[in-house]
Amino acid sequence: MDLYKLLERTLVDQMPLKGKGPGDFKKLLKKTALYLDYEPLDTILPSIYDGVFSSNPDNDLRNLFGYYLAKFDATENPNWSHTHPNSEIRRKDILQKMNFTNEEIKSINLLNPYHDKSKKTIVITDEFDHWYPGESPQLRFYWEHYASLLKNNNWPLTSIIRLDEATDEIITRLDNPLRKDDKRKAARGLVVGYVQSGKTANFTGVIAKSIDAGYKMIIVLGGILNVLRSQTQRRLDKELLGKNNLMYSLQSHDCPPDYEEDPGWNEFVEYQQNPPTRIERLTNSKQDFSSDFAQKLVPMLAHYDREVRDAENLKKMPVKLMVIKKQKDVLKKLIKELKNVEFQVKDLPVIIIDDESDQASVNTAKISKSESNKRTTINKLIIELLNVFSAPQYIGYTATPAANVLINPSDSKDLFPRDFILTLPRPIGYMGVSDFYDFDEDWNDISEDYSEKMLNESSYIRPVRGSDTDIDNLPKAILSYILSGAIKLFRNANGVEVSVKHHTMLFHSSVKKMDHDCSRAEIFDVYRKLTKCKEYLIVQLKSLYNNDFKRVSLDKCEFNGSLRCPDFSELLTYIDKAIRKVECPNPVRVVNGDIKYQDQLPDFDKEDIWSILVGGAKLSRGYTVEGLTVSFFRRKSGAGDTLMQAGRWFGFRKNYKDLVRLFIGVEEKSGTKLKNIYLDFKDICRDEELFRQELRTYTKLENGKPIRPIDVLPPLPVHGLDPTAANKMQYAKTHVKNLGGTFLHKAANISHLKKHIEKNMVLLKELLKNSSEHRLFRGYIGEKEKQLDMIYYESKNNNVLHFLKSYEWTIRNQLHDEISFIENNKISSSIDRWLIILPKNSPKNMYIDIFNDNKVGVYSREVDSANGKFKAISDPDHVKLCKNLIGIKDESTPVRLDGIRKKENTAILLVYPVILKGEKVDINIESDKSKVRIGFGVFFPKNNEPIDTYIIVDKSYKYN
Repeated sequence: MDLYKLLERTLVDQMPLKGKGPGDFKKLLKKTALYLDYEPLDTILPSIYDGVFSSNPDNDLRNLFGYYLAKFDATENPNWSHTHPNSEIRRKDILQKMNFTNEEIKSINLLNPYHDKSKKTIVITDEFDHWYPGESPQLRFYWEHYASLLKNNNWPLTSIIRLDEATDEIITRLDNPLRKDDKRKAARGLVVGYVQSGKTANFTGVIAKSIDAGYKMIIVLGGILNVLRSQTQRRLDKELLGKNNLMYSLQSHDCPPDYEEDPGWNEFVEYQQNPPTRIERLTNSKQDFSSDFAQKLVPMLAHYDREVRDAENLKKMPVKLMVIKKQKDVLKKLIKELKNVEFQVKDLPVIIIDDESDQASVNTAKISKSESNKRTTINKLIIELLNVFSAPQYIGYTATPAANVLINPSDSKDLFPRDFILTLPRPIGYMGVSDFYDFDEDWNDISEDYSEKMLNESSYIRPVRGSDTDIDNLPKAILSYILSGAIKLFRNANGVEVSVKHHTMLFHSSVKKMDHDCSRAEIFDVYRKLTKCKEYLIVQLKSLYNNDFKRVSLDKCEFNGSLRCPDFSELLTYIDKAIRKVECPNPVRVVNGDIKYQDQLPDFDKEDIWSILVGGAKLSRGYTVEGLTVSFFRRKSGAGDTLMQAGRWFGFRKNYKDLVRLFIGVEEKSGTKLKNIYLDFKDICRDEELFRQELRTYTKLENGKPIRPIDVLPPLPVHGLDPTAANKMQYAKTHVKNLGGTFLHKAANISHLKKHIEKNMVLLKELLKNSSEHRLFRGYIGEKEKQLDMIYYESKNNNVLHFLKSYEWTIRNQLHDEISFIENNKISSSIDRWLIILPKNSPKNMYIDIFNDNKVGVYSREVDSANGKFKAISDPDHVKLCKNLIGIKDESTPVRLDGIRKKENTAILLVYPVILKGEKVDINIESDKSKVRIGFGVFFPKNNEPIDTYIIVDKSYKYN
């Protein structure tokens, strides 16, 4: 009896394509079961419900139900609901129509939350043309087939929907490849995912859609190692190009030469019809770009008398696809060959995808006054590659974006993602950094006392202290590896969908090849001692199972049906099988660049791998270790991105997440100190999630317009390690997000546009109108008690916020930090009042009626002749006076106040009407009043909130 088929048939019949909507779930389930002759109903329906409400994220019935529920959520303008798609009210409407109880609705929403794009896929973007018609059938061939492939590969159906949405978000921000006019424009974007979370699937989806839409050249920069480039090439060949494209130009009908000995050739996709657009490889799985491929660079035109971008030419033109290393000689060769045919390729619609874009691509050349435009080799070559084309589309992909967002934004030729930054949502079934720690929703630590289940730390983490060979260190890790392999085999034999093709353990303590030799010998010796006496081995495994694995599995898994927790005796047969698989041919492999270990490099596509892998750099960034279950990690690092990329234990662990174990150093020698690597990872994890939270605050429109990444300069939280290497942070500066006790003046970017000047004056008058009656006070500064006459108004948070949000600048997003700070509930509740203060005195004896016949002084201020920006506005004596008012004392300068009382929790807006120094202005002439700009500074009172440190790009550095 196929319960999956029954549930799918029931849900398909309700879909909008059938002209229907959601109906009574239980009644329709019974009706479908009777139609399919499924009996008995009294056992079928509970089994369906058990699956739909399963807490196991890998349950097929739960995922199927979630997939169709997401379809209902996303349906535009259905005839069965007047609610907005992907909204809380739409979800409620659906589940009520399906006649679920309130308790069931609560459970469903917990297991399958509706997809609020604003909270999941985070996009910071410049304005763009919404050209991409995602629903047009003729533009979906490669994408639809790729989505179908993912479904057949048992991807959660909801994940495919999310991938579809995320790739649409990316494609629509690129230039329309069919645009022929002079409005074509280049784009630079950044896509941020999680380590080992399916970024390759995302850019494969982007490539599929871009080819469907009309792009004619795709260049993938596939890392810096041969193994990564080859891995990426094979995956694109297998899942996207398929046999049809790979075999097109071959006389033979067997397979391309690079796959002649590939046992997985039969698994390559084969389209039932010829693709409408042919894809031609300019690299293959064994060969990077070389002069052998150069002749294929020239596009094949249907009409040579027309331009390359002519509609008929583009329609019939094959796509050129290449996967190349970020390596000097390869890039130089490609650029040289492209320049040889630049006239033919310059206007081609081209996308350049930079995988692991924070590695090698970023300019790390040391800043010097004599060579301020110096670039590192790879950075220079990537920019040179982009410059070959008239409108190149560059998309960087990374899970560790620190280096990317710290690129100097003033360097217009560099790779700063000026057009968009998109962060991908955490995928369904993904096991990431946060699964190994215990945080609440605000990323604070939680303790065992507040958790109904075992904490992640006690479930998955095994601290390592002392020597590798201590009984609780490497020996226990190897025992865990053998035992988890046996449990996988048991589950697989008993009908649980768990892969047993690969089962691996990672050993990573150093990047030095010499150390790898020693580690290999050490691991092999421990393994032999553990396995040479079977009786001893079984005793050790039984103890480990009962005291560790069984306990964790019972807590973390939902056992029902075929997935159950066995007695240890049931595992004995599978322990023998696991050991045989591990020892064939060798239990320990070294994975590094040493030629003597070249034959040990695991090829997960061509063979079953059951091995303990020892390595460093090659087992870090970008390299997928299939079947990884146990990790032994003692490598220290000074940069967060390096450490994060070394964490290969992240990824998808379908039906064996409970078996994952991380043995990690907690007392590693680092100079004279001891370093806790587990806590280093914890800080990185918190910083990663807080970075995403920060980006989310920039997704709102400002004055009806999106905020550009170049205006944002995304802040990187720092709780422990620096986010990246020092040479990637040359343009960075430290930034504090708690503004309590600070004074900030925003002089430089005051607008000189007449409409902005007039609007800002109106905004100030509105603010004063909505404040208290004005009052006068005096301040006396210094030993000689210099007299300052001031007026002030009292106002509230919401009035000041309206003024700050509406104020016009020369560039957008000038007050993001200040506004976010005020809007923070904890902060806003600590500000009891705002004082809007204006100086009565005027050094130039020039006064303006600011509001209700209140005349205040007008100040003359100098601007930079090079850029027209004000150098400064605030008077130092006024600043000292205001600081004293909010309780920030300056012992070196006495301040006395008359006519105003100090009060805690007071914030100040110090306002200046200003004119340009040297500008002739007659305030009595109405037309001259529009020359008076409004400038201001903001003072925040001290508070008891923690001071969060961030790193941002220093905008003051200019690239020549």
